[in-house]
Amino acid sequence: MAVITGGGPGIMEAANRGCVATKASSVGLNIELPFEQTSYPYQNISLDFRYFFVRKYLFIKHAVGFVIFPGGDGTLDE
Repeated sequence: MAVITGGGPGIMEAANRGCVATKASSVGLNIELPFEQTSYPYQNISLDFRYFFVRKYLFIKHAVGFVIFPGGDGTLDE
């Protein structure tokens, strides 16, 4: 099963690392912000977005299930 994450560190990076280790597809949806995250090598596909809405739409459009972890405002946003 493929995993789509926000492309950030922590739990999202761990999910993408697990996909690469098992040869599953790993997708990171990054946002273009100054002083923010960059893509890491654990993504088979890395997409950069300018607008939050488009990025969030793709999370929902292609989802089969959701995994929710406790965290700060950034995690809640994802």
